[in-house]
Amino acid sequence: AGTAFGRSIRCRENTAGAGHPAGGRLDAHLGGRDYVAGPSFTMGDIPLGASVYRWYALEIERPVLPHLESWYGRLRSREPFRTHVMQPLT
Repeated sequence: AGTAFGRSIRCRENTAGAGHPAGGRLDAHLGGRDYVAGPSFTMGDIPLGASVYRWYALEIERPVLPHLESWYGRLRSREPFRTHVMQPLT
């Protein structure tokens, strides 16, 4: 149990150095694709992009995932993604 703050600290300690839960699978899936469903941005990119944004916003070590990083770069280049998804974490 404990406080939400205590749980948050334990979670952070337990995930230091951990990858995104779907990171390796998503990285492999994105090999040869610009976006999740193929060559074009789709609704499928939005929830995954929001999740990956939160993961990149955390101060943790991450594995190198080149396809995921390229895809995330394409998402970050989109003004609506920056405006609506890339909000400060509170």
